[in-house]
Amino acid sequence: MPERRGSTIIENVQPQLDGGRFPVKRVAGEPVRVTADIFKEGHDDLAAVVRWRQLTPQATEPREEPMRFVGNDVWEADLPLTGHGLYAFSIEAWPDSFRTWVHELKRKVDVGRDVSSELLEGSVLLDGAATRAETAGVRADAERLRHGQKALLAGQSPATLSAAFDPGLVAAASRHADRVVATRLDRELRIFAERKRAVF
Repeated sequence: MPERRGSTIIENVQPQLDGGRFPVKRVAGEPVRVTADIFKEGHDDLAAVVRWRQLTPQATEPREEPMRFVGNDVWEADLPLTGHGLYAFSIEAWPDSFRTWVHELKRKVDVGRDVSSELLEGSVLLDGAATRAETAGVRADAERLRHGQKALLAGQSPATLSAAFDPGLVAAASRHADRVVATRLDRELRIFAERKRAVF
């Protein structure tokens, strides 16, 4: 069944075996490619991560690996399963508000529209992202986002637009997007990473 919470749909997640009932076997030390079809109605840009962890007697917080958009709704990421043992993973996806805003801003700039109000909207989005970065303790991203927010408040100019379209700023905003409407698989899929010698 596809996951539809938050209106973003995640389906066809691989690798999995028998609908996730059994762990998929892979070799420790070799990256495991995770793929999924991720899409949403409308024109919002999306972002997605694979949340993964090794299953050990000591509880561990999941790590996140950003997923790349490949095309035709397909997203992928490579998990570096360095040690042998059992791993679990899930996928989380959400609308990327700032990246969507950037694309809309560029469209309006390209046709010569005044974008003063859009720049104020962008500054609000960056304020939220900066606050989340500060809460997470990611100082470098927080400083970049605050700097970008200040630049957008300076009013429409070539320098302001250059700041808005800066790929580093867009990436930082994406990392600290508001995930309140994110969709996450309601279960974890498992991978068993065997020692290399056990495969032969």
